[in-house]
Amino acid sequence: MALRGEGIDVECFFFQAEDGIRDYDVTGVQTCALPIYFREQGERLCVTHLSTANFPLATALLLGDRSRMTGDIRASFAKSGTAHLLAISGLHVGILAALLWLCCRVFNTSPCTTAIVIIAGVLLYAVISGGRPPVSRATVFVLIAVGGFLLKRPAVAMNTLALAAIAILAWNPSDLF
Repeated sequence: MALRGEGIDVECFFFQAEDGIRDYDVTGVQTCALPIYFREQGERLCVTHLSTANFPLATALLLGDRSRMTGDIRASFAKSGTAHLLAISGLHVGILAALLWLCCRVFNTSPCTTAIVIIAGVLLYAVISGGRPPVSRATVFVLIAVGGFLLKRPAVAMNTLALAAIAILAWNPSDLF
């Protein structure tokens, strides 16, 4: 309470082990339960519809949770040179946006509806996957591109990239790199 009077609402405690920072505890932060709910629903879907052998890989690729992967699976990906696929990146966001656009085209939805579906899908995925910097960069890029499409503006990749970089710098400068 004494810190709150000084304008400090959050306390963060780091516990260090011999090999570096191991754990932390944050008090005073109230997180939104909605992202946690969606992430848990995604895990439930994976558990329900996938075998126990495929579940860890699916949660790593779709949700960014690599905690359930065994050392053998990680070693197999490293040996084959595809370990980078396990990291949630902007590529995942781009693939999702492209698939959503394709589905909307197949169902012949209006351009406005297509844009809304892409925006909602990409934002939801960014929240579910934890909003890591690569995902947030790609999400901002897609949102700007779709926003330009809605405003009937021509898409210039470098301008969109520059505007996304400015938006990311304004939000959290350390997320740019």
